[in-house]
Amino acid sequence: MPCGGVAGRCRRNAVPAPTGPLAAIGAIPLDYAGYGIVGLFVAAWIVAIAIWKIGRVEERWSTNLAANGPAR
Repeated sequence: MPCGGVAGRCRRNAVPAPTGPLAAIGAIPLDYAGYGIVGLFVAAWIVAIAIWKIGRVEERWSTNLAANGPAR
């Protein structure tokens, strides 16, 4: 069964997506997709830390907690 499998068809007979978003997605080399995912993850962490530090989120939240007293 060189081509068969469960479906019994060869993949080479499939119709390719020559244009459009599916063609763009299909043209992405999978060798570099992992690097892109990791890069997006690192970028998201950098943005989150920058917002935390620059926006002084912890100070604002702590101030509100101290002013209102303990939770009931």
